[in-house]
Amino acid sequence: MAAKKLLVTAGVAVLIAAGVVAASLYFDKKINENLATALVSVGSGSTGAKVSIGKSSISPLTGEGEIESFTIPNPSGGGNSIVEFGDVRFTVSPFSLLYGPVKIEDLTVGKFNLDIRVQNGRTNMAVIIGAAAAYAGKGSTEFSKTRLIVEHLEITTGKMNVSISVPGRTFRKSAELPITKMGALGNNEKGLSPAALAKLLIQQIGSRAITMALKTR
Repeated sequence: MAAKKLLVTAGVAVLIAAGVVAASLYFDKKINENLATALVSVGSGSTGAKVSIGKSSISPLTGEGEIESFTIPNPSGGGNSIVEFGDVRFTVSPFSLLYGPVKIEDLTVGKFNLDIRVQNGRTNMAVIIGAAAAYAGKGSTEFSKTRLIVEHLEITTGKMNVSISVPGRTFRKSAELPITKMGALGNNEKGLSPAALAKLLIQQIGSRAITMALKTR
């Protein structure tokens, strides 16, 4: 009887372990699917253009994640994309994935390229900034109930190619954007919506790019 009881107990333990593993694999799959969907949905909504991403992943156990590339097409059409981000790495508090707000402990954006075009005193980046503000202002959007807190953000140096068109000719120059560091984003508001965070990042990068682009004239 003791041996039989032991076998039953062991069998139950195996079933429970199998269930935990299956649930973990399911959770891992769902959270990675949601990450990719959210990146494309919020990115496209915030820029007014269809963004494309490389491979993205996040581990629900360690909270470590990566986005291999993030590309925003040029709103004026043709030529290079307006923004091409390289490797993006982040670390999330695993428990916050379950209860929220999602706490991003560290977010690092790798080297990126900007293609800024200036014509008649207006830049293509201004179009992106306007789209981000409009999208965040809608309030109720997909993933709007999700709340994010970013404890530390670092955007590494970026290369900016500037094309300034005036009647009869076009000037082209290049410039380097310095490192940007920010922190405690969303703490006072108990978390930012993904659209609000996207707006903040686009405005931060875009406004500096526009200022530097106009100075190159």
